[in-house]
Amino acid sequence: ACESGLGVKAGDEVINFPGAFLLAGASSVLSTLWQVNPESSMHFMENFYNQLGQGSSKTEATKAAMDASVDRYNHPYHWAAFTLNGSWK
Repeated sequence: ACESGLGVKAGDEVINFPGAFLLAGASSVLSTLWQVNPESSMHFMENFYNQLGQGSSKTEATKAAMDASVDRYNHPYHWAAFTLNGSWK
């Protein structure tokens, strides 16, 4: 989801989706830091999950998806919003 990696200030704490999912037991969360383009996001996620399906670690899959997005879209707007939180394995 767009801007899913951003947090909201709640008193003295910052609450965000990745933190909530990690506290609920997810080992990792891939989120975005700004509103992303639907087409380039679909391309990124297809590459990410294809890499995971081939046995890559989450970090390797993220890097491969970024590389594929750079090759296709070039501008960081299309790929730099994605951030992996939690376990990188």
